[in-house]
Amino acid sequence: MRAEPGDRIVIQSRSLGAVSRDGEVLEARGPDGSPPFLVRWSDNGHVALVFPGPDALVAPARLHPYPLEHLQHMTHLAQHGTRHRLDAA
Repeated sequence: MRAEPGDRIVIQSRSLGAVSRDGEVLEARGPDGSPPFLVRWSDNGHVALVFPGPDALVAPARLHPYPLEHLQHMTHLAQHGTRHRLDAA
């Protein structure tokens, strides 16, 4: 998984009916854009260092200004066992 500043990250909920979290990647601290990522969460503005797991998706900044439609599509795919970057959809 790779990310650049400005990309969006979505963490899928592991509980049925629970809300997914999304945030803006401020910085990728690993080599070549790999994790961990410094993320500002959209729900509360908190900034945290994130080590994403298999329930995470990265939406490249170039998909803006319409990321929510893509994220919703990727959320659907992830819930059905398909995981990849949004630009591969």
